[in-house]
Amino acid sequence: MSERHAAALPAAEFDLQKALLVPFHVIFFVSFVALCCRGLLEVTIGKLAAYAFQAGLWTLVQFMAVTIFPCRVTRSFTIGLVCCCLFGVVAALSTEVTVNITGVTSGLIATIVNIYLLLLFVVGYGFRTEALSARIAVGCMTLLGILLPVVGFLQMVKIAMLPGESIGRMPSVTGSYLHFPLLASVLGICLLEAAKSLRRRYLYLVAVLCFVGVALSGGRSGALVFVATVGLYIIFEFPGKSRATKIKFALSVLAIIAITVAVGAAAYQYTPMLQRIAKLGSLREGGNASRILIWKAMFSYWLNTNLWLGEYAGMVGNASNNLSGGFAIVAESSTLQQLVNFGILGVIFFYSTMLFTYWAIEKNHNYLRALFVSAMIQTLFYQSTEVLPYMAILAFLPAFSQSLLRQTALPRYSNQGR
Repeated sequence: MSERHAAALPAAEFDLQKALLVPFHVIFFVSFVALCCRGLLEVTIGKLAAYAFQAGLWTLVQFMAVTIFPCRVTRSFTIGLVCCCLFGVVAALSTEVTVNITGVTSGLIATIVNIYLLLLFVVGYGFRTEALSARIAVGCMTLLGILLPVVGFLQMVKIAMLPGESIGRMPSVTGSYLHFPLLASVLGICLLEAAKSLRRRYLYLVAVLCFVGVALSGGRSGALVFVATVGLYIIFEFPGKSRATKIKFALSVLAIIAITVAVGAAAYQYTPMLQRIAKLGSLREGGNASRILIWKAMFSYWLNTNLWLGEYAGMVGNASNNLSGGFAIVAESSTLQQLVNFGILGVIFFYSTMLFTYWAIEKNHNYLRALFVSAMIQTLFYQSTEVLPYMAILAFLPAFSQSLLRQTALPRYSNQGR
């Protein structure tokens, strides 16, 4: 190859990347909206097709980000990939054990689904790409942060109807009354970080609207993520402040808590959903009492297995049930679900693969770090690790964090990655 052609090659590559940047962000925008709007997709193309559309588009976004645009592999990539592969080995062994004992083969589906979800995390923290625009990401979150609670409110007053409503609990555009509060809470916290990093005050209002959506939904899972994130954020943020800043910070927190309590108390007797959330930790409440009984049953099932590999692969959880059309047991806890399906080793490698996400988030983005820890805590009590939008957005946090950092840092990122 001549020197003239060799010198021209990098310029050609750069032109290709520049030409694909707009299509990439269009696909990202559509895929992110699709993640949160499964209810609308179900109406048009059906439930299974909606799942496939969501997963396919999000996979395309990740593939484009790490193959077309400049990126580097992080130190966590190899370790995370090894943990994911070890989970796959354990899951395959658990499936074989389950087939030999029960004849049920749905463990294969559960294995594929879980490995796919874990790979989202491995790619999320394993690569640093400059492709993602913080403006596009924040704009998309802002749109959804308004759409979810507004549609949820319209459903509450019986103006809009979409699949997934159950006993007065609205699904908004998510297609599930369980997914709505989770996504509203996660989007709201991401918008808090964006508002803080980019200094755009209107994003605080959209975040508050998201949290109102959580309250309207009556979803304890989303409420737990929100409450835990607020508590952890205070713990993460408070120690590094000066004395004067600590006083201002403490007064601001107390004022926000006081306003929230006052508004909540005023609306409490008129809002059954708030009453439901207020009983989040009550062991006497009917939903919590039945949940504890299920936990005890799941733990008993696990004690009667080989403990390390489990003997119910694919028999506990919703993913294999939805995809195979079979019957699956509901564990009401992602941790117990993995424990009964894939044993102690499955739980260890499953959570180990995801935990590297925490260190991949920028150190100063305490809202996002607190969100991730809270989301992991939430999986102890709710069966949420099979919720594709929830897991995909959690895996997306490092990329979102890096995009915010680039937008607020050096001018050289003004034409790409902003």
